Amino acid sequence: MQELQKKILDVQLYKPGSPKGLENQNFSYENYSLGTESTLAIILKSFLIPKRLSNYDVILTNEYFTSFGINLRLLLTLSKVKHITIGLNQSRRLLKTKVKLVDRILDYIFRRTDLVIVHSRREADLFNHIHNIPANKFYFSLWGYDLPEISVTRFSRWPKPYVCLIGRNNRDLATFMKAIDDKNIDGIIVTSHYETLPEKTPSNVYIFTDLPPNETLDCIKNALASAILLKDNDRGAGHITAVAAMFSGTPQIVSDVEVLRDYFIDGVSAITVPLGDVQAVRIAIERLISDRAYSERLVENARRYAERWLTNERVTKRITYALTKLVERQELDA
Repeated sequence: MQELQKKILDVQLYKPGSPKGLENQNFSYENYSLGTESTLAIILKSFLIPKRLSNYDVILTNEYFTSFGINLRLLLTLSKVKHITIGLNQSRRLLKTKVKLVDRILDYIFRRTDLVIVHSRREADLFNHIHNIPANKFYFSLWGYDLPEISVTRFSRWPKPYVCLIGRNNRDLATFMKAIDDKNIDGIIVTSHYETLPEKTPSNVYIFTDLPPNETLDCIKNALASAILLKDNDRGAGHITAVAAMFSGTPQIVSDVEVLRDYFIDGVSAITVPLGDVQAVRIAIERLISDRAYSERLVENARRYAERWLTNERVTKRITYALTKLVERQELDA
């Protein structure tokens, strides 16, 4: 007799963001969108989701506050349903206070998660420390996806060569602007409308907010280089941008921090620079402009790495492995 498929409910902010292909002979997959990015609304909507969670074998979440809301629901209903968080992304304020009792309760709620799939090993260390989530509840899986077809936008016709900085989480816009200032190229920043911008913007730096995915990808594709410059090493950030640039054939300049170190080797697949080092960024840009052979070598190495490890097929295999081990109560080899 054929075993029944395990039912997965994937709770997303908007449209599906989990790897395609989770539906197979072992799992049936359903998506539910919360339709908001407001912190309080995310927590309330995920807690009050109009679904009988006991009808599912696994609940997937993909975001910090959604994970908290689902955990709270599962705890209060004494549910035994498995909960996996794929990417405990935290781009806003942490659910932490300076009141020990309150923080213990918050940590207890986060620990209800059965498994946290992180996209850098540093994130496992961070959330083990921040919320006391046991180390054996983390599984490291490189982020990846298949680059969609990209149609022509304004960036395909941009009048000057440019370097771009894409992202809204933990990006060091000030260092980027200073590195681009007075150069004979443009700088393009794509971020969100709520990002706090430096007071002074150089005349050759252009800022765009909340662009659609196709336009953002076209910006990366046509850039002289893509920069992932972070403010600190205390938050996971930049993985989506990193993979997009690898597949787009754009060389990268990235901060030398642990949250990105799983994706790059300095001088092989990217140029790494110290945090906040304007001069190092300027030198890296100049090298990519003057030494095209070096730039092309970085691009080729990064592309080959992405094609081997960061495709949707590879990501799905890793996540399916983790799902299968969890529902079958087998030991997970991270």
